[in-house]
Amino acid sequence: MKNLVKTHLAEEAAILSTALWLPLGNHAAQAVLHLTNEGILDKRRVFTGMPHPSGANAERVAVFLGRKDPSKVSNKTNPQKLLAARQRLASQITKLEGMAR
Repeated sequence: MKNLVKTHLAEEAAILSTALWLPLGNHAAQAVLHLTNEGILDKRRVFTGMPHPSGANAERVAVFLGRKDPSKVSNKTNPQKLLAARQRLASQITKLEGMAR
């Protein structure tokens, strides 16, 4: 997988240097953040923290979107982490207006 990130994803990222990157889930975020560490992607264009929209993550997605009360989640969900990610993403999106292409 690391080889695919270093080759194919890196090539695509270089071509799409002005794109916004929204990796869904932790593993996808790690792959894209690796490219920011390598200087291939601008970290300001990477929006991490969004839970993967699979059925297994339904509760996390509901909390992230504000559809479920964080105090009523199962012990498998960390609502503070999701709410912090949502706040960080909202702040990052606000900063988009100032970014030049």
